[in-house]
Amino acid sequence: MARSIAGTLESRYLGALQEALSEVSAKFRQEPASFLYESDLQGLLFTKLFDRLADVPLRWKPDSKRWSIIKGDQALLINPVKTEYPTGRRFDIALIEPELPVVDPVWDLDVRAAVEIKFWQADGTGGGYDRDFQKLSAYAEEAKKTGRRFTGVCAVFCHRSDESFLSEWFTDRNPINPTNVAIPRHGVLFVVFTP
Repeated sequence: MARSIAGTLESRYLGALQEALSEVSAKFRQEPASFLYESDLQGLLFTKLFDRLADVPLRWKPDSKRWSIIKGDQALLINPVKTEYPTGRRFDIALIEPELPVVDPVWDLDVRAAVEIKFWQADGTGGGYDRDFQKLSAYAEEAKKTGRRFTGVCAVFCHRSDESFLSEWFTDRNPINPTNVAIPRHGVLFVVFTP
């Protein structure tokens, strides 16, 4: 029973991630000048995901006495969407595993899905997505070794959209510019969004 609930939550996570990325990319195409910083994109994606998953909070009943003032004898509800999470990795956006263990601290749990955002501004500054892509790939490999699934998305938002410029940077990863992002159940997807 618990496994089927986790599987259902996993499907919700990935569906929400796909929808939120599609919405953010559509907004970027409509209003590219509204995004001046990477944090603008991160904030919008976080909000879209947070709202989509608000009805599936994780229940956390910590053992620590310091939480007793907040929780009393009740479990705390935690939205699974986080920014700069977990402590050791700091993915731009992370979705905590659906099966929440009773642990303290809660800010360093396994991640089911994560997004690393790179932003190339209109003046051409930006890039450097390789470290983010490698961080996601390394986490996917670690998850696989322990029998967990992990979905990573390296999303590059690029104001400079001429094909010759993009091909200089992205020929090795076969970038796509999708309307709807097809999220893998395990592994890392590399996506380029342009206006």
